[in-house]
Amino acid sequence: MLALTAELLELFEQQGTLLVPTRQRAAAVRLAYAAEQLSRGQRAWRTPQVLTPAAWLQQQIALDFEPLRTHGRILRPAEEWVLWLQAAQRLTADAPLLSDDALAHSLRESARLVGEHGLTRTRLQRYASGDNEPQWLLRALADVEAAAAALG
Repeated sequence: MLALTAELLELFEQQGTLLVPTRQRAAAVRLAYAAEQLSRGQRAWRTPQVLTPAAWLQQQIALDFEPLRTHGRILRPAEEWVLWLQAAQRLTADAPLLSDDALAHSLRESARLVGEHGLTRTRLQRYASGDNEPQWLLRALADVEAAAAALG
């Protein structure tokens, strides 16, 4: 069992946030805190905020980005994954031998790289013809954006 230091206990009592590398580590820290509270005879307590860097960043963006508060929200990672999976399923509806999961992962990663490199759809469309990979990516991006917009 993970033992929490006095500094961590103080951080949680002050409602601070702890960043840890993985979701599993976050769950372990929360369980250790619960065990500590139970050993002190507590029956109820505030769950400590233990986040991965990605979750913390997502939270900060949501807090700091004004248009999100009035016009929408950020998708949770699982929600985003489902949208990519649904887009992949639509693309492979007539190709049952293709793996929807693998395609969804590849499309999601490709979209991330497109964003990181600042590529525009116009530039992608130059390479898209017929049923090639850029065309699939453009169709999946349109599907995911439309589904995300429908979710707000």
